Amino acid sequence: MSARLVPGVIAVFLWLTLGAGPAAAYVGPGAGISLIGAAAGLVLVVISAIGVVLRQFLKRPLAGGRRDAIRQPRDTAEPCGE
Repeated sequence: MSARLVPGVIAVFLWLTLGAGPAAAYVGPGAGISLIGAAAGLVLVVISAIGVVLRQFLKRPLAGGRRDAIRQPRDTAEPCGE
């Protein structure tokens, strides 16, 4: 872009953006309801994530420190072919 063209482009841009009036558009209730639903879903996800993390950290202390409170995988493999 040449140096002489830049002020004209800026002037046209400012005229178009600052000279525009408010938009007279009706959004409707659907947008607000969907926003409320999305926000509620986000809050529930965060609460669930915090709950899962806290449950893992508090599992043993709430069980009284017993080792058998946390399930250990059992070796249930049987010999094959014999």
